[in-house]
Amino acid sequence: MCVWKLLLDRIGALLVSSGALLVNFVLLLVSFGALLVNSGVLLVSSGALLVSFSVLLVNSTFPTTKKEAP
Repeated sequence: MCVWKLLLDRIGALLVSSGALLVNFVLLLVSFGALLVNSGVLLVSSGALLVSFSVLLVNSTFPTTKKEAP
């Protein structure tokens, strides 16, 4: 009886540790997905910044309003 109880305890501990390992793996996948999302957001914001600087450069090089002669 004692051997079976010890064996069941070991199997239960193995199942619990396997479940914890599975949870950690899922959390790792979620973290990797969040990293990909953050990289995408960084790429989009960098593109928006580049477009903003390009518009600023074009507006300062070729002004749309003409200055009146004095």
